[in-house]
Amino acid sequence: MEGDYVVSWFRENENDLHGFIKTVPYCDEHKNVWSPVLVKILLETCSILDSTWKFRALQSPCVKQKDLGIKKYFQYFGEELGPRWVVFRTQQAIQIKPFDVWDKSSYKESDYTDLEWWKVHNELKHDRIKNIKKATLFLAVNALAGLFLAIVKSDFCREALVHEGWIAGTEVGNIDENFSNAHLSHALVESRLFTYPVGWWNQNISKSHTWQHPGSSRFIKWVDEFETPEQ
Repeated sequence: MEGDYVVSWFRENENDLHGFIKTVPYCDEHKNVWSPVLVKILLETCSILDSTWKFRALQSPCVKQKDLGIKKYFQYFGEELGPRWVVFRTQQAIQIKPFDVWDKSSYKESDYTDLEWWKVHNELKHDRIKNIKKATLFLAVNALAGLFLAIVKSDFCREALVHEGWIAGTEVGNIDENFSNAHLSHALVESRLFTYPVGWWNQNISKSHTWQHPGSSRFIKWVDEFETPEQ
């Protein structure tokens, strides 16, 4: 039931973003566009994310503290989210790594680094009028991508993903990534705008790779044209 709420709230914000980018397409020239619509998306998205993380954290018998915050979430969830990425299927599909600054070797609270979109969400909470121009399209997209990833990685949302029809190419049990060759199942979790290819977050993709499995046409086209940058 809780997962159904979270996914439903995500869907409402994703629909708002979809409506916005129909008028203001997502591209480099528009990344810094701001709007009251984006204020709402950013605030709502981060609020849902906070509730999702809190619910997950409090399921653990090791977590006694109920007054949780972003540094605790970094400690609990940073390792699983930091290196992962999604594909944002806009006019031209692109790879987004919403927790990129959390991709670290240590996940102690003292190693916490601000997520820009989370920082702006806090500033908007404290003074929406003063900070309205900070609510950019770039930050709203990254925040929603972050919530999407958090939902995919939350066990309590799994059945809701099935109900929404987000899981393609596999059964729900195969999206947990608890085995080394998870990417070989070619499983996808796809919402209206975002795709998470299960198990591919640490795999190299070459232009010779062809996705011959279920998935949206824009994601498949992205795979055909993308190549993992050399480190």
